[in-house]
Amino acid sequence: MSARPATAPGRRFDRRIGRRIGRLYCVLAGGCDLATGLGLIAAPRTVLSLMGIAGAEGDASVYLRFLGAFVAGVGASYLYPLLLAAFGAPDRPGRLPAVIEVTALVRTGVALFVAGAVTAGALATPWISVAGTDAALAALQLWLLGRGAFGASTGSGGPP
Repeated sequence: MSARPATAPGRRFDRRIGRRIGRLYCVLAGGCDLATGLGLIAAPRTVLSLMGIAGAEGDASVYLRFLGAFVAGVGASYLYPLLLAAFGAPDRPGRLPAVIEVTALVRTGVALFVAGAVTAGALATPWISVAGTDAALAALQLWLLGRGAFGASTGSGGPP
């Protein structure tokens, strides 16, 4: 008897393990984005300094707070399906994969914009860490999604 390789290219996770990985990812990514967003709302200069980015002066802080609301909303979107399940809402198999697909799209857009802005000199070089993080997380999400870590795919062709 020959042993099967533990991970073959394109192989899906065991359903139970995949769901655990998917949920853990959502808690970590969602929690980090939610905390960062709330931090940008409450203390934008402090959060930027923790990221190694020079703080904005004067009127720019309102835009950073607005950005914080957006970042917090993205973070909350990862947690939303998990909270619904925790409070006994009916299970909708495509809910979590849809959140993962949309947040991967948002992260890709942010990564492209920020990388372009840094390249053009419109944002300081330390902002490239935002582009790199978002690009890496978008790629990871799509990889995990393709291996079934978030449950049923939204592209199943079935009814919504």
